Amino acid sequence: MHRYVQNHSRIEFIMGTRNFAVFFADIADSSSLYKHIGDERAKDATSACLSQMMRIVERHAGTIIKTIGDELMARFDSADDAISAARSIEQQRSRDNDGKGVKLEVKIGVHFGPAILENDDLFGDVVNTAARMVSIAKAEQIVVTHETVAALSFVNRAHVQPFDYVKVKAFDKDVQLYLVNWREYDSLTVTVLSPDRHVANIRN
Repeated sequence: MHRYVQNHSRIEFIMGTRNFAVFFADIADSSSLYKHIGDERAKDATSACLSQMMRIVERHAGTIIKTIGDELMARFDSADDAISAARSIEQQRSRDNDGKGVKLEVKIGVHFGPAILENDDLFGDVVNTAARMVSIAKAEQIVVTHETVAALSFVNRAHVQPFDYVKVKAFDKDVQLYLVNWREYDSLTVTVLSPDRHVANIRN
């Protein structure tokens, strides 16, 4: 049986697990794109966006695990590399969306923790939690967990701001979420999911 123990901000792995930053990037509201511009143009645009994200992930030492429709899953050995990749993707999409082409916005979720690596795929609660982060994120948002922030360098922590609390089954407690600021020219604008720090419930 695979287990892990958490010691303050450090997560230790035992019995065959390793720590990874699990990364999901999803093209926001892609289904409506097919309705507005047609199947062929939408498919070409989303394929180009996915290819671009894959190149950025690999440039930041990430490993592509799979694509699921318009969503990309990747793993990083370092939380810093995952956040750097996420910020680079959002910055690139912002530049591309300033042109006259098809506007595509991306949302990203990241969680850092122990997982089982088998046949180039990851297994464990860390994957489920990372998937919940991207489901919470809105277009142009990067949502990460406290465990991710705890694993970041001081430089990357400067881009992070507390966001909300949710319940995640894997932790059996309220989990603090954070937004990562990817814009270099202004401060982070927080969109509050749950007013008055209301706890949202997320079920596996």
